[in-house]
Amino acid sequence: MILHVRQLSLRSRILGSLFLVFLLTLAGALFGMWTYQQDRLVSMTSRRAMQAGFTVEAGLRTAMLANDRNAVRSVIAEMIKVANLAEISILDPKGRVVISSRRAKEGLVINRDVEPTCQVCHENGARPRPGEAAVFKEDGRYLLRSVVKIENRPPCFRCHPPDNAICGILMVDSFLDDTFDLIRTVAWRSLLTGVVSFCLVAFLISVIINRFVSRPVKALMEGIKHVEEGDFSYWVEVDGGGEFGEMADSFNVMSRAIVRYIEEIKAKNNEISSLYTLVQKISETIDFKKLKVIVVNLLLEILRADSIVLALPVDEDEGRFELVWKSRGEKHYISEYFAASEIAPHRILAKDELFSWLEGGFSEPRYLDHNTKVLIPLAHKNMRFGLLAIARENEAFSHSDKSLIPALAHHVEIAFTNAWLYNMAITDELTSLYTKRHFQTKLASLEENYRMTGEGFAVMMIDLDRFKRINDTHGHVIGDRMLSELAGLIRSNLRMGEIPCRYGGDEFVVLLPINDITTVRMVAERVHRSISEYWFEYEGIERFRMTASIGVACCPQHAAGASELVMVADSALYLAKESGRDRVHVASLDRDQGD
Repeated sequence: MILHVRQLSLRSRILGSLFLVFLLTLAGALFGMWTYQQDRLVSMTSRRAMQAGFTVEAGLRTAMLANDRNAVRSVIAEMIKVANLAEISILDPKGRVVISSRRAKEGLVINRDVEPTCQVCHENGARPRPGEAAVFKEDGRYLLRSVVKIENRPPCFRCHPPDNAICGILMVDSFLDDTFDLIRTVAWRSLLTGVVSFCLVAFLISVIINRFVSRPVKALMEGIKHVEEGDFSYWVEVDGGGEFGEMADSFNVMSRAIVRYIEEIKAKNNEISSLYTLVQKISETIDFKKLKVIVVNLLLEILRADSIVLALPVDEDEGRFELVWKSRGEKHYISEYFAASEIAPHRILAKDELFSWLEGGFSEPRYLDHNTKVLIPLAHKNMRFGLLAIARENEAFSHSDKSLIPALAHHVEIAFTNAWLYNMAITDELTSLYTKRHFQTKLASLEENYRMTGEGFAVMMIDLDRFKRINDTHGHVIGDRMLSELAGLIRSNLRMGEIPCRYGGDEFVVLLPINDITTVRMVAERVHRSISEYWFEYEGIERFRMTASIGVACCPQHAAGASELVMVADSALYLAKESGRDRVHVASLDRDQGD
């Protein structure tokens, strides 16, 4: 509605201005025509009146020569009737009315210095110009008075002295009604013609304004309205070109530029938000195992991918990799992959792509399959952490995605570096299990959680039976290799969240975030069985088996605190060894010896 009012206001202002100009022009034309035509017609009427006066004078001369007043009056009456004159009067040289068509005037003396109708020609004693006439109003009607001198000719000498130049004056008054009626008729017709012409011109101008001004302005205002409502895709169409066409083109270019700027701002905002989310999530943990899962889940969501796989070298010499992968709508999975395998590591990661990265084939993100898949190497300085493969099914990675991916990779690399350094600090170099210090830190954390939530936990102590004999017989090198393999056996029989640590020498300890004695016994039995059934094979030495003794204790069943729990589990391990070794011993609730 506001747009419509503004449109009408524009048209009204233009038409109102034109109408004002028209009125001024028409008024000026009518005024000029009235004054010019009036003077022109009066002048023409004056000449005709003078001619009529001379005609009257010629017609009266015969009657006047005969000195027959009745004949003169008769001729005057006939002249008034035929010529439609107002009045005819004959004056003597002194100004006295001798004969007049109006008998009441006869005998009157007309003083030219006083009579208003005479002052027109005799103002300030001036002599009248030939053909000059006076216009005056009498009884509401306009009259034109022309004066003709009656020359004193020889035939007139009988009554008038020859010395007189004139023997009288003939005054003829003519009506100007027809003249003024003509002027008024012309004026009214001119006015009517002007009004009709103005209406026609106004209509044409209105059409032109509507076509070339109002409609383009309305289209531009409609575009502005859409932009105000946030619709930057609206396209303004203006026909006819010109300045409004250029304005429409500029508006469309501007709106498209705004769309691009908004998209860029949104992309930057999404990029910042994504980076913030990534940094916030990966900063919540420094645990390498948890971090791998967090990175896979986050990148799948941030990059709107359908599948993602993270390949982490475990032992490059043996070609062993850990794979963490996830597809949209599914949970994450963790598995191992060996380079000797004939199958691909994953459906979105080919074997040659993995080996190309291992051989240093690329160090920057590589886009494949028409930009629907990207390979992202993760490395920091001289440390290579792994290779990410991210794929979309029906959408290519956009320019903004390609700008975001290196930033995401950079933060992931930093997080992996920190996790790796932390892992190095808490990991035993020989067995790759956690250190005793990390065990104590996690033990304190579980105890604090128990105090807050009441969720118990368990400790499992593991010791190789007669390990000293191996060192004495085959040397410490074989002993170290055995400890490393034993650590692998322990790790392979635990679930996520269960923490294996090297406690010292050939003694190991496992923290379990569960307090069900039956479940803890099952885990311990599984580890014990795995060790006792394993064959240790080394070059130059006959293969052999080893046994282990395991002591188990749970909190709060066997102890009310962490330190006491470790002591109870160590006592259970001692009882296992005292009872003949190669067994699992769970601490009793009354802490007596026995199974």
